[in-house]
Amino acid sequence: MTEMVKRHVTLDSAGFVSGWCNEGETAEGSVEITTPENLLGNLDAIKVVDGLAQLDSAKQKTAEDRANAPDPRDAAILELTDLVISMLEGGGSE
Repeated sequence: MTEMVKRHVTLDSAGFVSGWCNEGETAEGSVEITTPENLLGNLDAIKVVDGLAQLDSAKQKTAEDRANAPDPRDAAILELTDLVISMLEGGGSE
């Protein structure tokens, strides 16, 4: 079982954690909550309800999907890299 700890956090307008304070520290506007240790530091999907941190699984999945989505700029960078290599190897345009 995961140990529960108390930490101060800042919250956004929807009640999700927007910032974590280090142990024993507080920040302006922070509130003390109880959280499982495994949620410490998560800024993607922690909702505070009645002083208890809860993982919003759907919001976490959305954040993970967004983080793992391919960046369309990657294909352009690879294409330009191939072109530069071709030019350096004397390929030029065909």
